[in-house]
Amino acid sequence: MTQEGGTVVTGSIERYLDEPNVERPAREFKYLLSAVKSYHGELELAFRKGRLSVYYRGNSPATIVFRHADTYRIEIHERFLAGLDKGTRAKFSVSRGYGRVEVDAHDAHQVLRRPNIDKLMKAIRDVNHSEELTFEQILITDNPPTPGFLLIDRHSHPCSRPSPHPPRQARALSAA
Repeated sequence: MTQEGGTVVTGSIERYLDEPNVERPAREFKYLLSAVKSYHGELELAFRKGRLSVYYRGNSPATIVFRHADTYRIEIHERFLAGLDKGTRAKFSVSRGYGRVEVDAHDAHQVLRRPNIDKLMKAIRDVNHSEELTFEQILITDNPPTPGFLLIDRHSHPCSRPSPHPPRQARALSAA
């Protein structure tokens, strides 16, 4: 809760995973969490509504959608699928530009093991990306890991009502 000009403004936390799924990433994707750490800021995880997205250079090489009964749907953009080995790629069905596969936690680990993550990252490097994203990655990788955090806000709104086409600005904030 904060005060602005005598008016009390209450903040809210928007949850991106429902209660049953909060513990699943730590329990079933521990290998992925440690892999992300080993990439020294080049690979990111982002919680989105009902899913966990993996990001590299502003692209999402993989998205893990939480399904019921400890199953998942892994989605990989069609242009990055070619980088996977034949056996892994064969499991995916492609529609509307994305390869999708329904898996349990064990099979998710097989799909997202380090060699495949490396291949997906290479496929992204082969795709052109903007200067802004290059700057963002340089900023992240040139700052050693700390207990604090680095927030990069690429969307800023000049007023309280968001525009459907917000200006693209890169700002970095660091907290110690």
